[in-house]
Amino acid sequence: MTNVDYELVIYDELPPPASRGGGKSILNGQLETIKENPQAHGKPVRIGLYSQGSAATAAKNVLQQRFGRSAAVDGWKFYTRPVMQSEAATAETLRGLFAVFTPEAIVSGAKEAHEASEQERILKLRAAHAERQRAAAEAAEEEDWDDEDEEDEEDGVSVG
Repeated sequence: MTNVDYELVIYDELPPPASRGGGKSILNGQLETIKENPQAHGKPVRIGLYSQGSAATAAKNVLQQRFGRSAAVDGWKFYTRPVMQSEAATAETLRGLFAVFTPEAIVSGAKEAHEASEQERILKLRAAHAERQRAAAEAAEEEDWDDEDEEDEEDGVSVG
């Protein structure tokens, strides 16, 4: 069961971007609900159910980047686990995204350390991206020079 369509469709122009509501994810509301309900603290709460495991993992990674990879940062820990849809032998297995909120696990200074680590990670990603772009531009430029050399050789002119 997948929600992807790979049909090729040609458009005359790109459709306008959709308003995403200011980047608010439904998961944010669910996390707030967990935070406000002490009976849910320290217990795994399923906050999403995905047909594709990679989508569940991507959502978990985003939440970990936002709230920390350990409960020491903001009290959150995130997991993905298989979830059977019934007891039948042929039952479909989906991927659940779970959140555990443990406010007493928060450690002073951990949030600041996490934010600094995330900033460093982002800077490294940007630098690596810039380097890949620079290398691709150099490779394209070299290819252009090689093409010019071949054209000149075809005309009987050697560039040397």
